[in-house]
Amino acid sequence: ASDYNVGLHSFSDDNLLVFNRNSVHLVSGAGQDAKVQLITNEVGCVARKSIIQVGNNVLFLSDNGVYGANFQDLYNLRGNEVPLSSPINPVIQRINRSVWDKSVAVYFDNRYYLAVALDNSSVNNAILMHLTYCPLRFQPITLRVV
Repeated sequence: ASDYNVGLHSFSDDNLLVFNRNSVHLVSGAGQDAKVQLITNEVGCVARKSIIQVGNNVLFLSDNGVYGANFQDLYNLRGNEVPLSSPINPVIQRINRSVWDKSVAVYFDNRYYLAVALDNSSVNNAILMHLTYCPLRFQPITLRVV
């Protein structure tokens, strides 16, 4: 599968996270002094609007679910780590992959909310919620489609 840019997220001075479809890179500095470092080629991002910074963490939707990278642990991010969303993996597997790039996240009141299209829906019809202060709490909140 080819690797292409999905989204960018700036943080901490002159640092930029580059989320590609199958990898994550860190760009440090600016201009001719900029340095690009591969963080991982085992995890990528599927939806630009799923990338949210919460304190020292960045959360994003990948092929295997929602991952969180702590800035201190950023260099250790690997695809074989367990996604934050692993407790609801059966729901994650129901996300419609043909439109999962349309998934959208927001952060509010210590919660990461992710709107996704489940099953055969072509529009986001469910919200998944993660309590950011409790790493083991990820739950689906299914909405009625009108």
